[in-house]
Amino acid sequence: MTVAYEAGYALPSGDLPLNHARVIHNGVSFAPTTITASAELADYPGAAANIGDTVDRWRPVASGTTTATLDYTLAAPQEADCFAIAAHNLGTIGGTIAFEHDSNGDGTWTTIGTLSPSDDSPILFFFDPITSDEWRITVSVGAVPEIGVWRVAKALQMQRPFYSGYVPARMNRAVDINGNISGSGELLGRSRKRSVLNASYNWDRLTYAWVRANLDGPNGLIQSIEVDPLFVAWKPGDVQDVD
Repeated sequence: MTVAYEAGYALPSGDLPLNHARVIHNGVSFAPTTITASAELADYPGAAANIGDTVDRWRPVASGTTTATLDYTLAAPQEADCFAIAAHNLGTIGGTIAFEHDSNGDGTWTTIGTLSPSDDSPILFFFDPITSDEWRITVSVGAVPEIGVWRVAKALQMQRPFYSGYVPARMNRAVDINGNISGSGELLGRSRKRSVLNASYNWDRLTYAWVRANLDGPNGLIQSIEVDPLFVAWKPGDVQDVD
């Protein structure tokens, strides 16, 4: 559950307050034309991080200490304010990830910020808006890193906040359990068949114009979540939860 910010981050002029949810979906994420990994295993290419399926992952090495980079090159410069990472193991292995960009294509990378996650939950890293066509992450670890999903985006800022009626996904679990009972009624054990995390969101009083501009259409939220997972920071100014 990791919401993080660039050092010295201040809410950009015109942005909605941080009690309004931020959403990263396919329609606001950038589609790279070129993906370059400094190292990758044959079955774990860098391009896997752009697919969106958590079963496919970028793994730069099979063993040992490593520092590896993964670059996204866009067709044209675009303004971004967020990196999104999911299906990673950086918390487990004690890794560090740096978020970088190259604004003029000369191979000089500027570090926006670094993070050493405490667990393997999704990451949303927010920063002051930057326009660039070159974006990169650098992982530094003493074990084998994996990253399943990486997005660079201009986050959708929900028009209205919400204050109730929401349960964080990690606390809203649907679990199927089989219990084994003896003939005399003693508990012999139990097995967990499946655990599913559920989340639902309810925003009221959204204006018609805002809905048409941000939720409707092929790049809107509604159709985007039909084809690709999304990230939700439901109250990023106060809570670090990322669903």
